[in-house]
Amino acid sequence: METIEAKHKQGEELRWERGRIKNIFDLIPDAIIIFDLNLNVVECSQTTIDLWRYSSKSEIIGKNIHEFVVDKDHQRIIKDVKKALEQGLVRDVEYTCLTKKGEEFIALISLGIVKDTSGKPVYYLATAKDITKIKLSKQRLQTIVDGIKDGILIIDKDYKILMVNSEILRIFNKRSFKDLIGKNCFNELYNNEGVCDNCLAHKTFKSGEVYNIVKNYFGINKEKIVMDISTFPIKDPNGKVIQVIEHIKNVSDRIKLEDQLISRERMAAIGELASGIAHEIRNPLGNISASVQYCLSKLKLPREAIKYLKIIVKNSENANRVIKDLLNLAKPRETFFKIGDIGEVIKNTCNLFKAKCLKQHVRLTRRLPRSLPQILLDKGRVIEAFSNIILNALEAMLDGGKLTITAYCDFKNNEVVVSFLDTGKGICQENMNKIFTPFFTTKKNGMGLGLCLAHQVINDHKGKIKIESKVDQGTEIIIRLPISRAL
Repeated sequence: METIEAKHKQGEELRWERGRIKNIFDLIPDAIIIFDLNLNVVECSQTTIDLWRYSSKSEIIGKNIHEFVVDKDHQRIIKDVKKALEQGLVRDVEYTCLTKKGEEFIALISLGIVKDTSGKPVYYLATAKDITKIKLSKQRLQTIVDGIKDGILIIDKDYKILMVNSEILRIFNKRSFKDLIGKNCFNELYNNEGVCDNCLAHKTFKSGEVYNIVKNYFGINKEKIVMDISTFPIKDPNGKVIQVIEHIKNVSDRIKLEDQLISRERMAAIGELASGIAHEIRNPLGNISASVQYCLSKLKLPREAIKYLKIIVKNSENANRVIKDLLNLAKPRETFFKIGDIGEVIKNTCNLFKAKCLKQHVRLTRRLPRSLPQILLDKGRVIEAFSNIILNALEAMLDGGKLTITAYCDFKNNEVVVSFLDTGKGICQENMNKIFTPFFTTKKNGMGLGLCLAHQVINDHKGKIKIESKVDQGTEIIIRLPISRAL
């Protein structure tokens, strides 16, 4: 009798324990599902029934795991199940799930293994939570952030990128968000092994203050981008900085415009100086040149005197040319556009330098297509610009070399492209940003106006000019003129 009573009591305790576990099971806010090794449901919580919109547990028991998700996620489930079997647990995987009525929702699922006392797997245990609203909110936030024209990124205390917008991808030439999310900002954005020097995010994490800096960034094609960077703290309820927002604005165009305004002011000052020089020097130079030429033509002079008088004439002409270049730089003559052939302009310019190329043992090669689009240009000014470029190339090849001038049509960008490639001594990297600066020169007798004047002419034609150079290998100057100005 005691044995029967003991068994009855033990059964009551077991039922009570099962009921207690079931109550706890059903109180957990996340859905809980137990699958056998064939991935069929053997047990689930009430939250599971509610989440998948079933009426009772009996409708779920026996169903295969594939019936709970959309078809496209079936292969992913198999992979995650294998991973859980190998690792014991797979955390927080997003799946698109289907309710009983075929409605879709997004669930965050973790999958683990239940083993017996011998360590043999007997069940899979899955927990799931509905993150559809969170996901939609995140997508809306991403859409809003992507609509901002400036770059936005959020990083954590380990400098890992949590969120970026499309503008960050564009600024740093990245293909997708996967290239950045979860990775270190200093490595992926700035190619540094550790935290950047003078890192604003580091300062914001440390002090909780807002910081700002303007810095240069050189992209993949060595194109300089000027960025205005600000950092803002994200704090927890206790005031501790847990994340930092970086706001990055590309201000290259603004800086370029400011530089142009400064350059114009400088040119205006040079213009006033040039006008004074023209009055004070040009007239005396003209008198000197005229007097010397009179002596050479009218007087019988010794050979030695004639030699030195010719030197005076030559140097007077050089000085007058410098004054002329200075005046053109400060107060360029008016541009008169007419429909013309850039190929003819190149041929006419090359004809001016045939003798000089032969004398210097420079092989001049033209590579022109049979026809190029007619564009609006000022032939005289373009010949002047091309002449300055060729002169610079020849001065870099005093011991001979090769100068190749190529022209072609870039229909994709709606431009005519002209390239001047020489085999001269090249330009060192530290001087590349100074090439078009007035009066910058590395030549003993140079004034540093030739390329500056060429740059001005190309700008007046709404074109672009770019220099690529390697020391002891040569220099290429690439000019792009818009076809859109034609006809």
